[in-house]
Amino acid sequence: MARPAGVRNQDFEKKKQALTDKLLTFVLSDGVDRPSFRQLAIAAETSEPTLRHYFKDRTGLIVHLLNQINERSEPMRDILRQPQDNLDDAVKGYFRQMAALTRTESYVKVHAFGIREAMGDEEIQKFYLQKYLSSGIDAVAERLIRSKGGPKSFDEARHAAILIVSASLLRVVHQEVLRGKVHKPLDEDVYFERVGEWLLDGLRPSKSSSGE
Repeated sequence: MARPAGVRNQDFEKKKQALTDKLLTFVLSDGVDRPSFRQLAIAAETSEPTLRHYFKDRTGLIVHLLNQINERSEPMRDILRQPQDNLDDAVKGYFRQMAALTRTESYVKVHAFGIREAMGDEEIQKFYLQKYLSSGIDAVAERLIRSKGGPKSFDEARHAAILIVSASLLRVVHQEVLRGKVHKPLDEDVYFERVGEWLLDGLRPSKSSSGE
């Protein structure tokens, strides 16, 4: 007997997670760029009606995948939140971490996937901005405000964090989404070092404000 519409199977969550794992592997693979719902079903070795049963539609599926990535990224955000002994270490330490992370395919592919999907769907765009991107920005803002010599207010720290995180995201757009690594390669170590110095110049208290 067919299952009535809207009724979940007993192992719903287990099967949904199995599909999620297959789909995450697929969407983060080389050469995959905004796959259709049919392509996603084929990659998951299932049917489109089955995907609709678990995720409703393509938008719901992509939001679910981004949410899974967001949850799995929490340990990295915990590292980014850690205060440093001074502002220089807080900013330069972040960029050193980013320089290392951008050499790992998983980090680069995750952000390239999120950016590509956000550009084509308003609901995905909203999720990527409010949940995924904002959580990273807030983690960096917390790092700055808790570090010695950091910004005095969270609002100021968050504005600085937006600039800092933007530098990392632009690297992903330049090198991966727009294929700059092929057409116009970037010396990433020099890039992160220079951007860190320029941002620190703006964050350090001026001599007049410090009373010197």
